[in-house]
Amino acid sequence: MALHVPKHLQRSRTKDEESAMESAIALLGVLAEEMDRPDLGDVSMLDVGCGVKFSQALIEEDLPIGRYTGIDVYEPLITHLAAENTDPRFRYHHVDFFNGRYNPTGTPMTADSVLPLGDETFDLICGFSLFTHLDPTDFGIMLGLMGRHAHPDTRLVFTAFIDEHTEGGHGLIDRYSEASGTDVSTGEAFRDFWPDDVLRVALYSRPHIGELIDASPWKVRSIKDPTPYAQHLITLVPA
Repeated sequence: MALHVPKHLQRSRTKDEESAMESAIALLGVLAEEMDRPDLGDVSMLDVGCGVKFSQALIEEDLPIGRYTGIDVYEPLITHLAAENTDPRFRYHHVDFFNGRYNPTGTPMTADSVLPLGDETFDLICGFSLFTHLDPTDFGIMLGLMGRHAHPDTRLVFTAFIDEHTEGGHGLIDRYSEASGTDVSTGEAFRDFWPDDVLRVALYSRPHIGELIDASPWKVRSIKDPTPYAQHLITLVPA
């Protein structure tokens, strides 16, 4: 089965469908590993900032999934996915949260904001290309919102840009330091790496990410170095 999504609704930086599919399949495998499972066949998954590629990979490659719920601030995409994907395991919700990059006319998130999920909980909550575009205030709030939909065994898996060099050389700091011939790491708690391109890269120090997590309903299970498919991979469990 094909899940067609017009290119104008795809807001990822790359529109290369083959590369996007390869990345999605690889990351779904990583998520299964983080859940200590061979696949996601019995997993209820909440994907915040869902975009399109996980839905396309799961449907078009007929990959196992128990239940998938996608949330995004981009209403045209959510409307399209809800209409096109008739598989009963999939649901989609729009949220009108402010984001300086992706939804500048939205409503600012606060600690009283809610996700449109009632009291539903999930085995797996993920955020790829989500926290990578959130400032510290929204980073902390989002961790809290996600915590309301966790049960004791839930795992939260997300990517973040961390201001450090890594052994594998796949991190943002590795790449830009090599390209510029100088060390671009500053150790600042937070900086908008490309200030003229708002929140394209929300860059954090490792200690500041730790502080934000410590103030949330979560605790760290692991932080893994970047790979060709993802920046630092952070897995949390309920505190």
